[in-house]
Amino acid sequence: MGSASREGQLCCWAPRCSAACWPPLLRSPLPPLPAKQSGACPATVTFTGTIQVSRTPARVDYQWIDSGAGEGRPESLFFAAGGPRSRQVTLPLAVGSSGGGWKAIRILNAGGHDSRRAAYQVTCGTEPQPTPTRTPTPTPTPTTSPTTEPPAQKPVPQIVDVIPGDYEGACTEPIAYQATGRISLPAGPARKVTYWWILDGSKWKEQAVDFPAGDQPRTREVSAAWSLDSSRNGTHTLGLMAGGGPAEPAERTFTLACADEGGDAKLTVEYMLTSHFHGRCDGPFSLRADAMVTTDREAEVKYRLVVDGKPGTLRTAQLKPGVRSRIGDFWYSNAKSGGTGVVRLEILNQNRPAKQEPYSWACVPAEPSPGTVQITQIEPMGYYGDCVADPYMTAFGEFRAAPGTEVTYKWVIDGQDRETFTHKIPESGVLGIQAWSWSRSARTDGTVRIEVLNHNKPTAQAGYPVRCER
Repeated sequence: MGSASREGQLCCWAPRCSAACWPPLLRSPLPPLPAKQSGACPATVTFTGTIQVSRTPARVDYQWIDSGAGEGRPESLFFAAGGPRSRQVTLPLAVGSSGGGWKAIRILNAGGHDSRRAAYQVTCGTEPQPTPTRTPTPTPTPTTSPTTEPPAQKPVPQIVDVIPGDYEGACTEPIAYQATGRISLPAGPARKVTYWWILDGSKWKEQAVDFPAGDQPRTREVSAAWSLDSSRNGTHTLGLMAGGGPAEPAERTFTLACADEGGDAKLTVEYMLTSHFHGRCDGPFSLRADAMVTTDREAEVKYRLVVDGKPGTLRTAQLKPGVRSRIGDFWYSNAKSGGTGVVRLEILNQNRPAKQEPYSWACVPAEPSPGTVQITQIEPMGYYGDCVADPYMTAFGEFRAAPGTEVTYKWVIDGQDRETFTHKIPESGVLGIQAWSWSRSARTDGTVRIEVLNHNKPTAQAGYPVRCER
């Protein structure tokens, strides 16, 4: 469903990426999901989106929007300082009849904007159509004037089910609800019936359902989806009304009781990325390590890097279940010649997992007659992990040139040209760049290359390791 978006983004810094280098940015793309679904109904269709911020801490207010249902309930995401900058959000929807449309995510703060629209189509199995009665009957003698209006068709709404109904347990993520309703209509001509849902007295946008002509009573199923977090503990009332129907809504009550879940979270380190630096060693240069971590429940983690036996700064991150979160840090080296080392990521609370992997640096001498633009470093990240999914890589680089110089360049990943970019060198005379992240399905070592396409056209290349550990 929808169009894919890139994971990872281009970052520029001088001399190294910091919070000040990231302009305010919110992205809410919807990842690709099946555009069509067919089969028996009712069925559940789940929509997934990714919301990304350019820096932390941050709060993002958002809502789902639908081509037919309109705006959903406003919801919020919190990004902890030093934590991951992207989060996934999901919306399960119970579908009772064939239909289609589009969904998107609307950001409500930071100026507000919508994601791309993701179209969907649901086709239910063939529904039995009413069979007309063929027994001949005598034509009755009219007792009223031929111009008398037929009796009004009065639609009757009913709430069939609310899932999960009464809920008691952990609410580390907002609890997703879905409801199935039914609208009944007596036999008669084709008609469009409007209806709307009401949650705790708040009316949602009106929608409509079409009834074909029939000489038997007719029904149509309708659905709704929403979520509630721990701040909404208590009893709630869901209502369903139909235009021209009863004056009072059909109602169903349910209770949300969020409880704290004790014990340590179970954290798993899936893989680790470490620096493999090639560049100038004429001053301090930075190296880094990152790990991809999952958790079985919401948890604050405290972690640090230990580089060649020396502990680094203690960091914290807020992790969510069902979300793969990247945590890590960087450090500086003053080495004047190449070498290798070992970096260890230690999580100091919860179930205390740790992972230790090598890193390396190679010192390249300065050019005696540098041109307009110099590539002073290229730093691919090596992968060390289970390789259950394709290794997911990135790389960094650095240019030096006179302030204001425009540099046009491209990354070449494993022999494949990537997009061309143009950036202007800042006042510091140093510009840092990062490649879009890429997947390495071959699960073997690879190469990264930077090619400058203007001025003196310098290039730089380095290899990166991929180690699958099972």
